[in-house]
Parts: sequence; structure tokens; C-alpha cells
Amino acid sequence: LARWAAPALGSVPKLLRSPDRSLADSLDRGKVTGRLRQEILQPFLTGVLAEADGSTSANFTRLLLRSFLLGTPGVPAHGMAALPAQLTAKLDTPVRLGVRVKEIRPGVSGPKVRTDNGVYSGAAVVVATDPESAGLLVPFATPEMKGLRTYWFSMRSAPTASNLLHVDGRGRSGGPVVNTAVVSNAAPSYAPAGRHLVQATCLLPLETKLSAASDEPAVREHLARIYGASTADWDLLIRHDIQAALPQQLPPITYRQPVDLGSNLFVAGDHRDTGSLQGALVSGRRAANAVSSALRANRK
Repeated sequence: LARWAAPALGSVPKLLRSPDRSLADSLDRGKVTGRLRQEILQPFLTGVLAEADGSTSANFTRLLLRSFLLGTPGVPAHGMAALPAQLTAKLDTPVRLGVRVKEIRPGVSGPKVRTDNGVYSGAAVVVATDPESAGLLVPFATPEMKGLRTYWFSMRSAPTASNLLHVDGRGRSGGPVVNTAVVSNAAPSYAPAGRHLVQATCLLPLETKLSAASDEPAVREHLARIYGASTADWDLLIRHDIQAALPQQLPPITYRQPVDLGSNLFVAGDHRDTGSLQGALVSGRRAANAVSSALRANRK
């Protein structure tokens, strides 16, 4: 495993240039076998990659492992909404939320955006959404998507004091949960007052949209075995079905998709870089730089 993962800690450009193949084939060729692969690596990567067949690009997987090995995973204390809140805090122009965009078309002075609230125009327009939504508005090929379903339970007593991610060494044969954690042990602000919070994530097959194997009773039973604690008195707060959680990243992977679509129309999202939070942030920076360059060129 160390030999297989070593390129993740070396030169990133060299890694990106190296021959790519599927994760399963790469692990086989690297002789990564036995319990280490079956009981730890594969169950962990199933939740990270939102797939269980090893079809994802091996080089992309190494890039993700690089982030895990060199960084410390974390969550914003006030939830993911803290990120856009920070981005918009210093804007002079108010941000309009909850307005559905119907169409984007070229205009003489810049693209025009038709919405439920009327038509807006600007020097440039950036479409920063999931790829399926973006594909309805701008001309580009949308990738195949992978889905995840997450259950959020609250309880009086945490089943463990650990703040680590838990996986079942039996993989999906043990049950539908691909990973789980007592989130409140790492981020107490996420839980209701006086309670603890557990997340349990399952794969969501897009061909069926709903998975009988991921029904709540099966999830509760699987969690009880993972934690060695009864889940009967756990309260289900909400279930999130994210049918387009991550774009497929098949080999050979293309790491940089265009963000400038011409006519001062731009697109951002992890589908432009790598299917991850890191990829989404990088694509946002690339789109911002492209907009800045285009507007400077227009002023000349």
C-alpha cells in the first residue's frame, strides 16, 4: 500500500502526467491485497468516491489521498453555508437568493439572464452550480453523476467518544452504511442542544433513485453493529438524498475542463476540475481569473 500510495506524496505534475487506469486495476497491479485493502481501504474509498466497483481513476484517488495524508479533515463550525457567507460578506452589491434562472443568452453589452424576477445583464456571467443544472443553461457536456444518501440521527448519549470516521470492514456486505461518524464529537455546534449527532451515509443508485437496501431500519441495524450500541431511541432528524453528489472520474482523467465558454460566459464547479471540495474551490479561482482577464481585455 505504501508503494502504491507513494506517488501521492511526490510531485503533483508528475502524478498527473503518469499513465492512468481504474482504481481496482491499479490496486491489483500494485499487489495491494488482503485484509488491509478489503477491510480498510476499499470501505473507506467507497464513501469518499461514492462508488464500490473501483471504476474511479487511480490517479485522481491518489490526489484525494494526498489531501488526507497531508492535511487535517474538518468542517466549518457553522456549516457549509459559512463559506458562501464569507465570500459575500464584503460585496457592495446585494445577493439575491431563491431566484430561479430560466435562460442565459448572449447580449450586445454582455450575457443576459432571464429569471422569475425579470431579465438581468452583466459584463460577465458565471454559472456555478451542479453540472446537471449548468447543462440546462450553458452549452457543455454534463458528466455522469453518482449519488449519496445521508441519515442524520440525534441521541442523548453518544455511542462512542471517538471523533473518527467509522467504516465496516465487511464492506457493503455488512449493510448499507458506507461510513458513519459521531459528528458532534468533532463539531459540537452541529448537534441540537443537549444532544449528540450521528451521520450515516449510503450509496444512492441513480438508476433507481431509491435503494431498498438503504431503508432506515436497515441503516439503524447496521449502525447498531458498527457502534455496538442500540439505535432504537435515536431520533431521525432528516435524510438527505443527493442524487448528483459527485461527477464520475473515470480514467484517463482530464483534470482541467474549460471554464471560459466564450461571449463572457463562464462556468465553475468540481466538474471542471476534480470531483471534490478542493476541485470546486480551484475551479472557482480559475473562473474568477478568467473573468478578470476577459474584462481587462474588453477595456483595452
